Amino acid sequence: MKKFNTQKKPIVEGLIWASLLTLILKRAIATKVVDQISFFKATTNAELWFIPLIQAIADGAYLELKEQLEWAYIYLKKNATLSKQKNIKVTVA
Repeated sequence: MKKFNTQKKPIVEGLIWASLLTLILKRAIATKVVDQISFFKATTNAELWFIPLIQAIADGAYLELKEQLEWAYIYLKKNATLSKQKNIKVTVA
């Protein structure tokens, strides 16, 4: 509770639950879009694809929500896939 700007337990609990719900929603959407997703890439760019989705829901703009979902799908497919790892040979002396 020392890290929040409030000492009121119900507010802190609400913020924690909201954070967990947001995490679950982002992961649920991202895993439906991309088979091998980088959660790091998807989460660090959430302001570009996730915030507009939530804003459309909050505004009740369901036609806009469909457009935002389509855009998020394209964005995540293009920008949040796992990178191929380089094979590194390790030699033990």
